[in-house]
Amino acid sequence: DGHGYVYTKAKGNVVISARLYQVSQAKGKSNTKVGLVIRENLRSNAKRIAITLGELGGRFSRMGVRDEVGGKTVWTEGHNFTFSPVFFKLERSGDIFFAYQSIDGINWYKFASHVLPMNTSCYVGLAVSAGEKAEGQAIAEFDQIKVITEK
Repeated sequence: DGHGYVYTKAKGNVVISARLYQVSQAKGKSNTKVGLVIRENLRSNAKRIAITLGELGGRFSRMGVRDEVGGKTVWTEGHNFTFSPVFFKLERSGDIFFAYQSIDGINWYKFASHVLPMNTSCYVGLAVSAGEKAEGQAIAEFDQIKVITEK
């Protein structure tokens, strides 16, 4: 995967939420995506689920899923007119994952869900990608970050 990733290890059911406060797109043919990711492991070809804001000036929210090791990521669109600041929440309940977005962090809109068998231990975090053909870096500012795990 070609993204920067700040993460923590989690086990079992987990919820990560954060407010994506601001995004600075990379220059050139940028395909900037920023958001939340849950990965099975830290290998570049790992199974993963992501919620991102990206493309066309950062107005699409979507859920991306890589169902198998080394497979392609398949995207499900969320809201087509999402701009920062925006809250995202990614929830794991067993092998079912739910993607949410919110304008206030209180009222949540579920825009996708997916069943993905994954190891109980996983990595959850924040990701930023400028895209393959970008010139320079994309920058994202997150705040109000929460990770809730099983005890």
